[in-house]
Amino acid sequence: MTNRERILAVLDRKSPDRLPWIARLDLWHHARVAEGNLPARFRGMGLVDVGRTLRTGNPARDGRVFTTRYEGLEVRTEKAPGVLRQHVTTPYGAVSFGRILSHTVSGTTDQGLPLEHPIHRLEDYRTLEYIAEHTYYDPCYEDYLAYERAVGDDGFPMVSCGDCPFHYFLLHLAGYNQAYFEMVDHPDEFEHLLTVMTQVEKERLWPVVADSPARLILHGVHFDSQMTPPRQFRRYITPYYQEFSALLHARGKSLAWHADDDRSWPR
Repeated sequence: MTNRERILAVLDRKSPDRLPWIARLDLWHHARVAEGNLPARFRGMGLVDVGRTLRTGNPARDGRVFTTRYEGLEVRTEKAPGVLRQHVTTPYGAVSFGRILSHTVSGTTDQGLPLEHPIHRLEDYRTLEYIAEHTYYDPCYEDYLAYERAVGDDGFPMVSCGDCPFHYFLLHLAGYNQAYFEMVDHPDEFEHLLTVMTQVEKERLWPVVADSPARLILHGVHFDSQMTPPRQFRRYITPYYQEFSALLHARGKSLAWHADDDRSWPR
């Protein structure tokens, strides 16, 4: 069986000839290229060729089924050495997102590490609500189909659809250090923002994903019990996924999320 056939067998609840194991080498490859110490046998090779040489397959994480569009606001990107900032201006004010982009993190993340979060004052909640209300998702299904053809038998695309609203608030809007203080200090604003974000995704994102030709959907990243403990998970995350997964299952699709292992096992 090919890697593609093995993954599809698992999704169909059938038994493949062996467990499908596909190594994600992109962070390692990016780091080695950035630092100039890629092993000699791989020099000049792209990521896909390295995977074929090692017979580790293709994780195929770069497929997409939509593009994101904003209306009624101004988005300005500012790039400085090692830092990328995005400034968003709305009729209700402006907020900024910042990420660290440097060789020192090239081996730990491919999108940079959060540096600045947009929530600093009460008024920022209304600004972020406006951004959510004016965010749209346009299908680009042909892009996905072309990507799936390019991946071929080396793997099967898993399409990322961003993060769920609650964890997006924790990681990107308030930051892990501040998020739970915000939830306690400004509960009404937090709950209303979360409601707006969730409604927008249900009305605009979910249908585009459900109608897409993609079958394996990744939605939600870096969950761990330290920042998404069971009580909060049951309240803010479980109902969201129960509803979304039911929609996807009805269309023959599978939903996955990325969970981190935060346990310290006894030696």
